[in-house]
Amino acid sequence: MQLKPITAIAVLLLVVASLSIASCTVILPESQNTPHKVTTKVASSGNLTVSVQALGERQRFSVGPLISYSAEQGYKLAVYDIDMTNLDEPRQGGNTTFFTLTAGNGTTYQAAISTLSPQVIGKGGTLSGQVVFEIPQNTTLKSLTYDDGTTKIVTTL
Repeated sequence: MQLKPITAIAVLLLVVASLSIASCTVILPESQNTPHKVTTKVASSGNLTVSVQALGERQRFSVGPLISYSAEQGYKLAVYDIDMTNLDEPRQGGNTTFFTLTAGNGTTYQAAISTLSPQVIGKGGTLSGQVVFEIPQNTTLKSLTYDDGTTKIVTTL
């Protein structure tokens, strides 16, 4: 049986959301981690704050035993821990398409996979998860941008 691409994506999103809600731990094997200095960057606009922590670069990202994403040859995965805090009225958040990574040369990359679950974030609420980008091996990174069409927050890396 072959699924249409949109059906496969919908099923994948449901599985990711289910695993996120079940407090599933993200499995990141130590052998695949690139050593890095762990720093947290916080940026805000209006009543939304986005906290970004680089978790390093790897060749594979797994969410529990069912979902695994591997970088193509010549690429690597840049993984970021994201905390979004809403200080205003309820708003939509957590959509993977809201995040882009910008390289030093200006090239932008869309998120490949995320453990953020798209949902409404209530006033005072926080949404947390990981966002993963597939980028060329020798890419120097400049910034991570959150843009939901209403609020745009650029975090310098």
